[in-house]
Amino acid sequence: MESEWYLKKYLHINAEINRLRRKKHLTQKKLYQQTLTTHLEYNALGIRTQAPKIEYIVSDNIEACELIERRIERWKIRKRYFITRGAS
Repeated sequence: MESEWYLKKYLHINAEINRLRRKKHLTQKKLYQQTLTTHLEYNALGIRTQAPKIEYIVSDNIEACELIERRIERWKIRKRYFITRGAS
């Protein structure tokens, strides 16, 4: 069953690369769609305001985009080898 899944992915490599590119674009847009406002937080000490850590949000977004970019590069390499081997 798993081998069928891989075969389908290899037969549609361009679609997989395009899917990952769309995912990267949506991940980049997600950063700007978040609210960066403060909110109230309740804990044992009482009520206090909590602000999001912008540096964590930005670094997480950049890391996610880099991981997707690495996957795209791996699929491009697979495409090159798959097409080269198939043409022989």
